[in-house]
Amino acid sequence: NGFADRNEIGLTGRKVVMFVTSHFPAPVKGTHFIEDLAKRMPDVDFLVLGEKGELENLPQNIHLLGRVYDRDKMALYYSLSDATILVSKAETFSMPVAESLCCGTPVVGFKAGGPESICLDEYCKFVDYGEVDSLQEALKYILSQTFDRDRMSKEAIQKYSKKAMADGYIAVYNRLMQAK
Repeated sequence: NGFADRNEIGLTGRKVVMFVTSHFPAPVKGTHFIEDLAKRMPDVDFLVLGEKGELENLPQNIHLLGRVYDRDKMALYYSLSDATILVSKAETFSMPVAESLCCGTPVVGFKAGGPESICLDEYCKFVDYGEVDSLQEALKYILSQTFDRDRMSKEAIQKYSKKAMADGYIAVYNRLMQAK
């Protein structure tokens, strides 16, 4: 897997928040919010997975891990984290929400359309877009909670299974066809 625990990647004794993006920094993905939160929360480590762009003067608690193509390694990063954060303005289904919850990691983020509509409410907290103070408070709240991560993972795996997703699409299709 590349590493066995937080110690092997230099993360010890602090809360860890994971951020998955296609490119860092990318204004459309809200990466400036991650920089802002890292400055506001120096006692939290932020793991960033995604292509690295031109970067200068990042807070020291942001750890750029680059792109990860290995699914097992990706799952390990999710499971090593205390929370996953989403800061996009708009998202559709939002794979990071499903992946994070399936790995037993709660999610915090901005309301972006898809994420808050597919999440497991008990393990997620979403706030209005751009409200960094509210986002910080939501993140602090989630980081202060103790979750049954095994239960969270099992619930998410059941909700996002191929069968559950297919049944959901069929139900939407049937409702649309009845409305015609």
